[in-house]
Amino acid sequence: MSLNPVNWSVVIVARWNPAILTPAGMAQYVFGVKVDPAQPVEVLVPIDGLSPYVVKHPKFNLTARLDERRLRIEAQKPDYPTLGEAMNAGRRVLEALPVTPFTAAGINVHFRTDEDMERIIEIVSADIDRPLSDLGYTIKMRSLARTLEWKEGVINLAIGSAEKGFQVQFNFHRETREGPELVKWLQMDVSDVRSCVEKIASGLKLEIGETANGNGDE
Repeated sequence: MSLNPVNWSVVIVARWNPAILTPAGMAQYVFGVKVDPAQPVEVLVPIDGLSPYVVKHPKFNLTARLDERRLRIEAQKPDYPTLGEAMNAGRRVLEALPVTPFTAAGINVHFRTDEDMERIIEIVSADIDRPLSDLGYTIKMRSLARTLEWKEGVINLAIGSAEKGFQVQFNFHRETREGPELVKWLQMDVSDVRSCVEKIASGLKLEIGETANGNGDE
């Protein structure tokens, strides 16, 4: 049984100007696409009128949306080549809007299974489980989180129960107010991200898959 990739994205936290990041602005500054009135970019408008609109890249499997202070560039195909394009898009908007007050950038690589996974249960089980069970409580969800130093930033690793099954989440996080430092973070080769994910998964004896369908999230 393997964990399936789902929810891969790049998230940049800043005080974004929504008057700049309109659908046309998303296309120009995030995707580097010149908007042609004859061929406008595709925009998904939420029916509730409250959720942020989503702009689709005309070529790559990417979408972008501005959710309060978070610009989310989502890999609609959660694989490393598409994640690399999301990183390029994140770097592009950082360079295009350099006076924006940035605070952080994250690269998210998530995996999930809808079935029970004994190895994850072993990892997240703790000494506290037995006395709680002895008191008659049923443990409904288990989780474990670690923050690991990596390059100039950190990896936030979270393992635990999902609404159904289990999930493993890697968040490659760099926090700084210096735009050029965030550009450098997103300039790393996506193969570095991949090798790190595979190294940790191998060390924890977790089997992960290569492709799946899903939307990005942090």
